[in-house]
Amino acid sequence: MSEVVAKANPHKYTEIGERTVNLILKAPSEDNSDAHEHWIVNCLTTDNLSTRVEPNGTLIVSGGSDYEIACRVVRIEHKLNGLHLVIQVQLDEEFA
Repeated sequence: MSEVVAKANPHKYTEIGERTVNLILKAPSEDNSDAHEHWIVNCLTTDNLSTRVEPNGTLIVSGGSDYEIACRVVRIEHKLNGLHLVIQVQLDEEFA
């Protein structure tokens, strides 16, 4: 038997904004290091997605020469399960 805990809902986090698409991953460690971005790049590269980190911290993901998606990586402290990493894409206004 399980119980839904309202305070664990990710939509209650200010880092999860409106008009965003979010992939939430459990961080490989609880430290708050820059190694997390390298871990994400490695995971996405393993899945055949070309990934690079721009100097401003933006994560650029592409599945070929046809498109690139600009993402940002956000850290959130889940109230029950610790540190999570969020790969976040802001939706354009044209999809409104």
